[in-house]
Amino acid sequence: MRGIDSALISKPSVRSGIHDGAAHYAVRASGAQDAWPSEKHLCDAWQTGTENGRGRRLRTVTGARVDVIHAGVRNSGDGPDFLGAVIAMTSPGQPRRITRGDVEMHLRASDWFAHGHEPNPAFASVVLHVVEDAQGMTEIAGAPVLEMRQGARRRRRAARAATASTPGLALAGRGRTHDAAAILDALGDARLEERAASMEGDIAVVGQEQVLYEAIFSGLGYTRNVTAFQEVARLMPIDTLRGLTDGAPSEETRAARLAGLLFGTAGLLPTNPHDRFSTAAATEWARHSGLDSLPRGSWQTFRVRPDNHPARRMAAAVELMRRWLDGPGLLSDLRAAVVEAENPRDAAARLTGALVIPNKPSALIGRGRALDMLATAVLPFLLAVADYESDTDLERRTRQAYAV
Repeated sequence: MRGIDSALISKPSVRSGIHDGAAHYAVRASGAQDAWPSEKHLCDAWQTGTENGRGRRLRTVTGARVDVIHAGVRNSGDGPDFLGAVIAMTSPGQPRRITRGDVEMHLRASDWFAHGHEPNPAFASVVLHVVEDAQGMTEIAGAPVLEMRQGARRRRRAARAATASTPGLALAGRGRTHDAAAILDALGDARLEERAASMEGDIAVVGQEQVLYEAIFSGLGYTRNVTAFQEVARLMPIDTLRGLTDGAPSEETRAARLAGLLFGTAGLLPTNPHDRFSTAAATEWARHSGLDSLPRGSWQTFRVRPDNHPARRMAAAVELMRRWLDGPGLLSDLRAAVVEAENPRDAAARLTGALVIPNKPSALIGRGRALDMLATAVLPFLLAVADYESDTDLERRTRQAYAV
């Protein structure tokens, strides 16, 4: 089959809408080692955004997306912990709904009953329960439950604090720059830890595959189109993409279906009636009329080099997804590249090779872009997985590959 690259770079067509793929929040087992020290610490984190992070995604235990518009006013008296919060919630397959009310915090969901809140009218306006351990509960007194994990973030903050104490970095703050290499290394390590910590939180929300999928799409966005690529990955989640492309009667049909779904979601679907593959992709997109796409104006193309045009990068995404959805998948391949490599240099080479997509006259993903994606997406992701699973061998090998 001829290359997707030339076939799918054309004038975009746009359909608009909002959609969020279903995801499941992993329920945390009670008694885990890295628990919040107290309910006060949980409240502090909610108030400051340390963990619920304005702009960071949260999910209830049933998969509803929670956007914190206003965390509420902390209550020092009787009643819920935060009063007058404004929460936007989007359940899978349902429109976004904005709710105003109170937020109650507990380390364990059962504390609601243990503390006698059920019959207390002061708690009648609770619209969200934020807990460390849901204990299998999906709602309490009619309000949804959201788990907010402490997890390994304390260890990562400690690691970043240690990085910040690197002699070269400390000297830089006093105007001395003679240890520039140490400073750059320390800053690089800090960015790795920061990305890994963020990804670890998202793994608990949407799962490993979706986190890697979004990270890779972000890497394809370069600087100007990162947000748009991220939104494509969220509008068309990996599970949905797999479900809609499984069972294709031929490899060519499957490729056209992948292209139609991704280009269609991006609003970049070509309209060239003389190109057979483009027509096939457009036909596949038309078969799924209920799906949403990015609104017009989502993509930045002014002064963007032809090789970095969003349509060309989306063609690279299609090729990566063809690899991902064949056999064990890209996630398995990337992990195996680290774990099974004889040495860190070999691991780095295998990881880079998994991302390179050759094409003529120029690669869809060249070695330079693959290395960037390795540093900003793949290695932080593997480090997050290692920490999430307490896999010390994967963590050690990932750090060694990063140091190459």
